[in-house]
Amino acid sequence: MIDVEETVVEVTGQLDCLKAEQRGKDVLILRRLDNTIRRFDGKTARYELEYRWLSDPRHLVCVLGNEFSYWQANEIEGWQNKSLFKMFRLF
Repeated sequence: MIDVEETVVEVTGQLDCLKAEQRGKDVLILRRLDNTIRRFDGKTARYELEYRWLSDPRHLVCVLGNEFSYWQANEIEGWQNKSLFKMFRLF
Protein backbone atom coordinates (compact mmCIF):
# COMPACT_ATOMS: atom_id res chain seq x y z
CA MET A 1 0.00 0.00 0.00
CA ILE A 2 1.30 3.49 -0.92
CA ASP A 3 1.38 6.11 1.83
CA VAL A 4 -0.43 9.11 0.30
CA GLU A 5 1.36 11.52 2.63
CA GLU A 6 4.72 10.45 1.21
CA THR A 7 3.74 10.65 -2.48
CA VAL A 8 5.36 13.63 -4.20
CA VAL A 9 3.28 15.26 -6.95
CA GLU A 10 4.65 17.68 -9.54
CA VAL A 11 2.51 20.87 -9.46
CA THR A 12 4.75 23.26 -11.41
CA GLY A 13 2.09 23.92 -14.05
CA GLN A 14 -0.25 25.38 -11.43
CA LEU A 15 2.18 28.08 -10.25
CA ASP A 16 4.52 30.68 -11.75
CA CYS A 17 7.84 29.09 -10.82
CA LEU A 18 10.78 26.96 -11.93
CA LYS A 19 9.57 23.88 -10.09
CA ALA A 20 6.92 23.01 -7.52
CA GLU A 21 6.10 19.79 -5.71
CA GLN A 22 3.44 18.77 -3.23
CA ARG A 23 3.55 16.04 -0.61
CA GLY A 24 0.33 15.84 1.35
CA LYS A 25 -0.28 19.27 2.90
CA ASP A 26 3.31 20.44 2.24
CA VAL A 27 4.36 22.31 -0.93
CA LEU A 28 7.85 23.41 -2.02
CA ILE A 29 8.13 26.09 -4.72
CA LEU A 30 11.43 27.11 -6.32
CA ARG A 31 11.60 30.51 -8.05
CA ARG A 32 14.34 32.53 -9.72
CA LEU A 33 14.24 36.14 -8.53
CA ASP A 34 14.54 39.06 -10.94
CA ASN A 35 17.05 40.71 -8.60
CA THR A 36 19.46 39.28 -6.08
CA ILE A 37 18.70 39.44 -2.39
CA ARG A 38 21.25 39.71 0.43
CA ARG A 39 20.93 36.90 2.96
CA PHE A 40 21.67 37.22 6.68
CA ASP A 41 25.09 35.63 6.09
CA GLY A 42 25.95 38.54 3.76
CA LYS A 43 25.94 36.46 0.58
CA THR A 44 23.69 37.34 -2.33
CA ALA A 45 21.14 34.84 -3.61
CA ARG A 46 19.00 34.69 -6.72
CA TYR A 47 16.75 31.69 -5.92
CA GLU A 48 13.85 31.59 -3.49
CA LEU A 49 12.39 28.44 -1.98
CA GLU A 50 8.89 28.80 -0.57
CA TYR A 51 7.55 26.20 1.82
CA ARG A 52 3.75 26.27 2.15
CA TRP A 53 1.60 24.22 4.47
CA LEU A 54 -1.99 23.86 3.37
CA SER A 55 -5.29 23.48 5.18
CA ASP A 56 -6.67 21.46 2.26
CA PRO A 57 -4.20 19.49 0.12
CA ARG A 58 -6.64 19.55 -2.81
CA HIS A 59 -6.12 23.31 -3.27
CA LEU A 60 -2.70 24.99 -3.44
CA VAL A 61 -4.25 28.33 -2.46
CA CYS A 62 -5.57 27.11 0.91
CA VAL A 63 -2.38 28.27 2.64
CA LEU A 64 -2.19 28.16 6.43
CA GLY A 65 1.32 29.57 6.40
CA ASN A 66 4.55 29.84 4.46
CA GLU A 67 8.28 30.37 4.94
CA PHE A 68 10.98 31.50 2.53
CA SER A 69 14.66 30.70 2.19
CA TYR A 70 17.16 32.04 -0.32
CA TRP A 71 19.80 30.11 -2.23
CA GLN A 72 22.75 30.68 -4.52
CA ALA A 73 22.91 28.83 -7.84
CA ASN A 74 25.83 26.66 -6.72
CA GLU A 75 23.86 25.57 -3.63
CA ILE A 76 21.01 24.14 -5.68
CA GLU A 77 22.88 22.64 -8.64
CA GLY A 78 20.97 19.76 -10.21
CA TRP A 79 17.54 20.88 -8.98
CA GLN A 80 16.08 20.04 -12.40
CA ASN A 81 16.73 16.31 -11.90
CA LYS A 82 15.97 15.98 -8.18
CA SER A 83 12.88 16.03 -6.03
CA LEU A 84 12.71 19.30 -4.11
CA PHE A 85 11.74 17.33 -0.99
CA LYS A 86 14.86 15.17 -1.23
CA MET A 87 17.11 18.07 -2.17
CA PHE A 88 16.16 20.47 0.62
CA ARG A 89 15.02 18.15 3.46
CA LEU A 90 13.41 20.96 5.43
CA PHE A 91 11.49 18.56 7.67
